[in-house]
Amino acid sequence: MTDLYTALAQRSPRERRLLALLVVVGIAGLAFAILAPLREARLSAEARVLEERALQGWVQARTAEFSALAAASPALPEAPTAPIGTSGIEESLIAARLRNKVSRLSAEGDGRVSLAFDTVEFTRLMTWLSGVSARWGYQIEAFSLARTAPEGSVQAELSLAPRTP
Repeated sequence: MTDLYTALAQRSPRERRLLALLVVVGIAGLAFAILAPLREARLSAEARVLEERALQGWVQARTAEFSALAAASPALPEAPTAPIGTSGIEESLIAARLRNKVSRLSAEGDGRVSLAFDTVEFTRLMTWLSGVSARWGYQIEAFSLARTAPEGSVQAELSLAPRTP
């Protein structure tokens, strides 16, 4: 340690100030090199927490909205007395704006109905199915889906049989 003091004492005041400045800049640079990544990681973690809280709030709002809608919607009948037929199915397709997507709607023997879509949006088809399937008097006997272009579209075929009590 005395050697360091001796070496510094032999330097001019200007050189000692420059060495002191070098030490201060070196310590500051070292602190920056260590603390900057830690700060960035903390900021990134805080941003992720905020995003997760926002997502949690959104999910809670949708849950409350769904609960309110479920409580306000009337109960669907368990099973109708008779199937609604192809005309009833066609009316529900028109109401859902899906009639132009149907490539085949035909009545077969024993009250069965065959329904096909060449290209239809998956979500619109499932929304329509979930809305009418409980009250149309049919049970789905066969159902096939195949992905088609554009993204989110499917080719669908349904075979419906009259629901048995």
